Amino acid sequence: QLDDTASAEDWKFAAHSLKGSARSIGAPQIADLAEALETLGQNETAGGRADVLAQLDEALAAFAGEAEKLFV
Repeated sequence: QLDDTASAEDWKFAAHSLKGSARSIGAPQIADLAEALETLGQNETAGGRADVLAQLDEALAAFAGEAEKLFV
């Protein structure tokens, strides 16, 4: 959803939703990164936002890898 946001309000909502979802499933690193994105906002300098988004991608991949182990 973060990639498809059209407005700053949509960005904040997507980041906030991700933060809450991550907390509810016990993924604190993802929640912390989503909170950082929520705080940065959609219009933050591309470098700062891109860095946090890259970290988020890594955290999501790591979480997915661990979750996959539970179902194998």
